[in-house]
Amino acid sequence: MEDRIILSSRGEKTVYREGDTIVKIFSDLRPKADVLQEALNQCRAQEAGISVPTVKEIRRIDGKWAIVSEFIEGETIAERIAAHPEEKDELMDRFVELQLELHRKRAPLLTLQVPMLHHHIHDADLDAVTRYELHIQLDNMPQKRELCHGDFRPDNVIIRPDGSYCITDWPRAGQGNGAADAALSWVMIAISNGEELAEDYLKRFCEKGDVSSESVKKWIPITAASLMHAYGKKEDNYLKSLIKK
Repeated sequence: MEDRIILSSRGEKTVYREGDTIVKIFSDLRPKADVLQEALNQCRAQEAGISVPTVKEIRRIDGKWAIVSEFIEGETIAERIAAHPEEKDELMDRFVELQLELHRKRAPLLTLQVPMLHHHIHDADLDAVTRYELHIQLDNMPQKRELCHGDFRPDNVIIRPDGSYCITDWPRAGQGNGAADAALSWVMIAISNGEELAEDYLKRFCEKGDVSSESVKKWIPITAASLMHAYGKKEDNYLKSLIKK
């Protein structure tokens, strides 16, 4: 077996490189069905014409489930911005353009966004009244069938040496409203990089997508609640503050 080069390790997963593959191994807390669904989402996205790492196999490693995908040479948009802040405007423009390109795609076999959001809100650490209000709000939001990544942030877009892009990490992908996908991006960028960059992202998204910022921000309490299962206590406090806005 080739040497394993650990790339990241947090929460319920560890990611390492093994030869010309990337192995994402999940903890025992991650249900088998969720692992298989993530791999299937990645395949569906590829079938829709999106550049993603090709799934090689689903494997059991040390008793845990793992997804094995092709290794993509390059650096993420987040890494490039950190190394070359003078390129931030150009990179963020391209980041938004890639997301809007996704929303123009169709993948009719992907999970529907609204039931997925309802499921995550149900599991959120919130009081019953708040959860009920969010469920009602979600049911009243406009529904679409756009291809949504669900975890679209600069860390999940790789720039290859030839300048082309590859989009990784598809566990939350589904068919839904691109404004909700943008709200998820806003929340995740705010957590990782601060609200200043999140607002910069949103301004670009709305200008290039010809949508109002209000139509995106209406989704923020819903998407913040849907993310509570994915973060720790520190982030939960911030997510709760977004739900109360």
